[in-house]
Formats: sequence, structure tokens, C-alpha cells
Amino acid sequence: MREAFWIIRDPINVLENLARQGYHAEIRNLLAYYQSFEKSAEYLKAIAIRAMRFLPDIDTQEWELIVEFATTPNDSVSLAEKLMATETWLYLGHKYNAFKQSQHIEAVKVALRSEPAPPSRLEKNYLLILGQFEPNAVQEFSVNVNDPMLVSARDLALQGNPSEIFDLPELKVLREIYYSGQGPTDSEEGSP
Repeated sequence: MREAFWIIRDPINVLENLARQGYHAEIRNLLAYYQSFEKSAEYLKAIAIRAMRFLPDIDTQEWELIVEFATTPNDSVSLAEKLMATETWLYLGHKYNAFKQSQHIEAVKVALRSEPAPPSRLEKNYLLILGQFEPNAVQEFSVNVNDPMLVSARDLALQGNPSEIFDLPELKVLREIYYSGQGPTDSEEGSP
């Protein structure tokens, strides 16, 4: 996975399975190794972050890595990495609520206020993270009312139970533009 990752047909599955088997150190080492590369390893960093959600348990060091990748304000972290980090945070947030610190939530608020505004899918994730931990804080942020995804995310976050989002099928347009890992069923488009 370090020197010849391109010969592995589906590295995302390899990393997920390593994580499921509890290879904490290996996932962290691969992530650290990929961080030494710039753009050439962006995908590998993103899938290593994603793999962290499949670890049997995580510690505070791993949680801090997830938060750092999700909220780093500069361009040293790519959009793909931020998306995977925020999705991992959402996926694990209810399980590791004890790791949440006020500076983590403040970092999310800063990211939401950043200029230029984050892309809508990342903005959605930030709103949902706030909804997990501070639903009332969601009211501080306005969303594009012409974007149904953001409006739905805001409404769900205001209810204070955004973990339910993982029970809903993802919109087809999102699956076509971004890889989500969710299956190709399109329940919102109706079935025969």
C-alpha cells in the first residue's frame, strides 16, 4: 500500500477491512505516510480517513485526526479529505460523544463562516455535525433556500438527531457526482 498502491485493485476495500480487523496502527501509519505526499495521494488520504470509521474503537488521538482533517481552514487538506473526515465524524459522533470538546464545535462554526463558503455537501456535513452536538447553534447559520439538500440538512440538524441521515437513501445526483459508498438503489425515484 505504500510503494505500489496502484497494483491493488480496490484500495478502499483493503483499508476498510484492515480497519474492521482492528489494525489501528497500520491505518494511522498509512495516513501519516500519505500525508508526506501532496496532491498525488489525496485519494489515499481520503480513504484512510474513511477507514477510521470501521475501526472497532478509536482513541482520542484518532478522534483528533478526524476533527483536524474535517476543520482545517487552509488548502493543505483537500475537499475529498474534508468530506471523508466530516462523514466519518457524523458516522462516529454519537458513539464517541465523550471526545467532543468545545474547540471542536468552534472549529466547525469557523469552517461554516469561512470565505468562500464551503461547497454545499461539506456545508451540509458541518450543519449535521452541529446538530449532533449543539442543535441550537444551527440557527446562527443561513443556508441557500434554493438548495433542498441544505434546507433538509438544516431542518434535520435543528431537530437534534442528524444521525438519522444514515438511515436515508442518498440522492442519485450526489452519488453521481461524489462517491458515497452507499449502494446504487434509487428509492427516491420510485421503483416498479
